[in-house]
Amino acid sequence: MINKSLIAMVLLITGVGAVFAGPAQISPFEEQSVVFADAGSSQTREVAGTVTARWKLNVRISPWGTIIDGFKPGRKVTIVAREGDWYRIRYGSGFAYVHTSLIKVSAAEEDMIATTSSRETGSAKPSTSPGGTSSVSTTPVSTKTGGINGPAIPAELLKGLAEAKKTEWFRSHKCLQFAGTVAAKAGATPGKAAASQPQAAYPADKRLRGYQINDLPKAVEAGLLKPGMLIHVKIHYDKDPAYHKPDNAHHWFVYMGKNSKGVPMFADNTHKGELQTAQQVYSNMKGWRNSKTYGDAKYGYVPRVTAVHDPFANKR
Repeated sequence: MINKSLIAMVLLITGVGAVFAGPAQISPFEEQSVVFADAGSSQTREVAGTVTARWKLNVRISPWGTIIDGFKPGRKVTIVAREGDWYRIRYGSGFAYVHTSLIKVSAAEEDMIATTSSRETGSAKPSTSPGGTSSVSTTPVSTKTGGINGPAIPAELLKGLAEAKKTEWFRSHKCLQFAGTVAAKAGATPGKAAASQPQAAYPADKRLRGYQINDLPKAVEAGLLKPGMLIHVKIHYDKDPAYHKPDNAHHWFVYMGKNSKGVPMFADNTHKGELQTAQQVYSNMKGWRNSKTYGDAKYGYVPRVTAVHDPFANKR
């Protein structure tokens, strides 16, 4: 009689045993190249991590992709690889991503995690949620460069900013109309409504929903922001997904592109309409009286991105 256990062990060692593992899982590991964290060793393995977020850790389908879950502090996760500032973790029957800054891993085990890099940045990679439904990760907006696509600050946007500063929207501190006017004066196609009303003229892209303003430079480097995009933020948006207080403090501003030093710059109708870093916009909003009214001690006074509108989508 053939020893089934012995056969199974031989198949496993030779790699053939994979065919007995059951149905194939949809995994973001497809189309990935793997580089071991320790060049002198191939001893990589799955590693346990602990969530250290103060309130909740966003779980995403890809780096800076759509938020699909939130993990509480202390929760254990299984890390299968590292991709830049992100850990790929086991999530249900598939995989998801969490930011490395909010996961605690021992120094010894950190060296055991494989690092990955995508071969095709423009291809979407599916992941499977705990409920078994698959979703497709979002990809960079465009690979085009030059002119309105940046990465440098486009001349037409600087012209649009200068023109917007002459309007009543600048004097009356109407942030939505001011941001829209910058785009309109820069030559944006109006769309379904006047260009000064981007929430009606241009479809909302919610891939960055939940970003803190001072994290937006990371979105720029990931290719998720292009010059001329209009950004809408609200105070303590993450407190409750169903929380939409009508008079909740909010703000609109424009991503302008990178300055001569390679720093992403933004513009709004504060600080005389001059270019600002994301951190300057962030600090400014935190100081507003209504920010402190609609924020609270538990969740903080944190302006978070709710949507991005692109007046120049036809040029990307």
